[in-house]
Amino acid sequence: MLIVLYDLKGKKIWEKTFGGSDWDRAVDCVVFKDKFFILGLTYSHTFHSSGLLIELRRDGKFIKERLIDLNSDFSPSGIVALKNHLLVYGAVWNDQTRFDPIFILLDERGEVQKIHTVPWPNDQTVRGVLLEDGQIIFYGESGNEITNEDVYVHALSIDSLLPSKE
Repeated sequence: MLIVLYDLKGKKIWEKTFGGSDWDRAVDCVVFKDKFFILGLTYSHTFHSSGLLIELRRDGKFIKERLIDLNSDFSPSGIVALKNHLLVYGAVWNDQTRFDPIFILLDERGEVQKIHTVPWPNDQTVRGVLLEDGQIIFYGESGNEITNEDVYVHALSIDSLLPSKE
């Protein structure tokens, strides 16, 4: 993964490379608590696809790298800041029959706090989210060999993902 930060005039500030020797790629990033969190997809660390969370200071100094391994194929799509947490979303291989949407709540250190899957009758991939009126509105593609690809929109309560004390 090649991560490059440019200023507003297009001048390169810093450049970093992360990941392993296999097919690794960055999928999204977010600024949270004055740090960069880069979410990636990696095949280099396990025998299946996993998420890779890289934490950097604004000056590009490496803080830490954390593997998000669900012991199953996980295809991360994005990351957003959600109150005092980070929310990673994507799709996970469920019961060896299909991909289901998944939401992974991380604390400010990048530690997994909660995992929430949304069972779906067809393969489903989360492509993006919108945080609106206490809900996570997510969209993506859903389909199988019979229905082909369909676009879907679904909502989930933000409170259902947060620890009960918030």
